[in-house]
Amino acid sequence: MAAETGKILYSLAGAAEILIVLILISRYIYLEPVFDTRRKWALFWGIFLFGQTALFLTVGTDGDLAVFWPLAVFGGYTSAVRDRHRARGFFLFLPVTGFLIAPVSLLFGIPYVLTGVRVRDMGKWELLFDLLFWVLLPLILWESREARRRFRAETSYRRLSRWERNLLHGTGLFLLAIGAMIAGGEELPVSGEAARGFTLLASVAAVLLEVSVTALVQQGNRRSYYQYMADLNRSYLRAELEHFEARRESDTKLRMFRHDIRNHLLCIRELAARGNYSGLSDYIGELEGRLELTDTPLHCGNDIGDAILNEKNMLAARRGIEIRLDGRLPSPLPVDAADICALFANALDNALEAQPGGGWVQVRIRQQGQMLSLVFENPAGNARADTPRGYTEKKDRDSHGFGLLNMEWAARKYQGSLRRDILEPAPNDLESAADDGQGERIYRLAILLHLPSES
Repeated sequence: MAAETGKILYSLAGAAEILIVLILISRYIYLEPVFDTRRKWALFWGIFLFGQTALFLTVGTDGDLAVFWPLAVFGGYTSAVRDRHRARGFFLFLPVTGFLIAPVSLLFGIPYVLTGVRVRDMGKWELLFDLLFWVLLPLILWESREARRRFRAETSYRRLSRWERNLLHGTGLFLLAIGAMIAGGEELPVSGEAARGFTLLASVAAVLLEVSVTALVQQGNRRSYYQYMADLNRSYLRAELEHFEARRESDTKLRMFRHDIRNHLLCIRELAARGNYSGLSDYIGELEGRLELTDTPLHCGNDIGDAILNEKNMLAARRGIEIRLDGRLPSPLPVDAADICALFANALDNALEAQPGGGWVQVRIRQQGQMLSLVFENPAGNARADTPRGYTEKKDRDSHGFGLLNMEWAARKYQGSLRRDILEPAPNDLESAADDGQGERIYRLAILLHLPSES
């Protein structure tokens, strides 16, 4: 009984090896999504282990159904993690299995070529390979954690083109056929030496083909990613140019005011000496109006935030748009300046562009514990909340459409989220953020950040 239990546990470990490698191939070669919660992962592995154990107990560890169970579970996994083409995703197990068979055939083929004995007949050698897998897997995952973090950050901007995906499909199916031929190499009507030579050449060729195609596809989608980042940097440079032009205009007005301050003081002294207090009051009121033009009326408690808010406020004033600010950012703020810029600048730019005929923008800042909430609201007009990220109706599509992507990336960096909603007219809602916006659709962009500790 103990021997039977040990055999089942050992077979479970082997089936788990196959499933783990299939998931890694789909993730890092095919760029397939993964489950986003631990609960889903626990449910997935529970279903796999329960089904695999039940099959081992009913048909034995060598039954065909038990052998193919990891492939069936992987097909269900690829269907579950996808947002679309779920039925097509189930059959992804065929080419992915081909990518698995190629290195395995070489790993198992080398001992056969050297000794003439298949790995399954070597006894302890098969156990050694399994132990080596379970020892190396956690070490590789630990050492590659930084690379995997970068990969997660880049995944939102990397996609396989149709020809790249078709190339992977074709290569995987070809490798699957080659693997089947290697597995049956000893059944070929040739001598043992010829069968071993065929196994060696086919295994090496399969691995070289897999490495070459994988490198080609990875280079292609990374090139697209870097092209995207270059376009993104150009858009940021244009935003910075607008910022400096607005700042230069503000500084010019301030220098003009300072240049004439001596003359203004002389006029004030002369009016006071003559006792013309009515004219003096009017003159001072006029100076206060000019001084307000050089002031920055919006203050959120952060230098970068203040600079962006007041820059956009000057642009908004020219278009007849009022920006209202409610709340302050914490100080010190454990958020990178570039992320503050991405969140505030893109949200305000989108709000201003949505109102060519004038309007208003409401900015709300709230903090509770380590959670920071940023809410931007403006009249929605005919806008939709489900517009795809990266979509733009502007003619220069290579330079636009990055705003939501950048904000979402910044939010994810702080384990946060970004949500877009359309608030339908609610005339009786007295808690509306815009008192004069009742009776109109309101576009709301809500960003939630989890602030890291000061340490």
